[in-house]
Amino acid sequence: MAADEHVSSARAPRRRALAGALAIVAVATFATIGAMTTTVAASAGGNKNAGDVWVDNVGQPAGPGHEMDPHLACANINLWGNGLADPTGTFTIDGWPPSGSQEQVYADTWNYNVSAAGDQVVQVINVGVLLQNAIAAGDAPINGQGFHFKLQYSLDPQKHKTFWVNCPTTPAPATLWVQKIRSCGLTLSGAQLELVSATGAVVSGPATSAAGTAHTFKSTTGCPTQMGSCTLVSTACLTLSVPVPLTGTAMYRIIETQVPAGFVNCIENFDHNNPISQCSTQYGTVTVNSSGTLSVTFTSVNLAGTATIVLPTGSAWPGTQADPALFYDDKG
Repeated sequence: MAADEHVSSARAPRRRALAGALAIVAVATFATIGAMTTTVAASAGGNKNAGDVWVDNVGQPAGPGHEMDPHLACANINLWGNGLADPTGTFTIDGWPPSGSQEQVYADTWNYNVSAAGDQVVQVINVGVLLQNAIAAGDAPINGQGFHFKLQYSLDPQKHKTFWVNCPTTPAPATLWVQKIRSCGLTLSGAQLELVSATGAVVSGPATSAAGTAHTFKSTTGCPTQMGSCTLVSTACLTLSVPVPLTGTAMYRIIETQVPAGFVNCIENFDHNNPISQCSTQYGTVTVNSSGTLSVTFTSVNLAGTATIVLPTGSAWPGTQADPALFYDDKG
């Protein structure tokens, strides 16, 4: 054998040993990088929350065993939590097939006392708002089970629960009677009013105050007149349709979208002394409960936003035909 072949043969084991050592280092390096990557990913995700969340109607106990009730009555809902690592967060509820189409219909925050731990009600879900939002989004009860929902709860990892709420069909809307009137009792035809939601969406109307023979409602307490009637006369009367909540109460506003010719959207003798030019805005506030009972007030605010008149004094109109809510305008 030649001398250079002997040298080459002698080096071969050393090269193989070196290659093996490098392979071991590479494997170890990749293993370390992988472990670091896993650690970073876990740290970036926040607390690994092993706690639990579930729902049940208000008044029902938390257990036993974090019992998730998938079929709820038409009443407000307790959102329960146990063993949560975070003190607060958010949740949403989606309308879920087969009654919904995976659209969000409710959102709120939750709070958990980590120090106290144990079973806690972390939020109360208003079932009236939940159902109204679902119906507005096009959901409808199905299979005799009601409305189907999916809870999306912000934890690490996020938690999901589905449940049904069995409520009766939507109650018939209440009829709100309004009479358009001048401060000292003269009926005003030709005004248009709308009922709007808290977000400004039109709920009912526009409705136009009826034409007819002008009538003045005298008041023993002077101006502004605080009592009208749509049974005594029909002049200046109109009706608006008010959605009735399934539970609790709901609130809406009456706004004027067209003022009678020669008048302005303001109450005369605002704040008793200020001229009508000092009136910046006016609106009616409508409260309706699940029985369809209405309570209505009128509010006028001066231009500076420093004074407010709320009528009727010390009470509210029921918005019936015999005792309608009043909405005022005066000469410009």
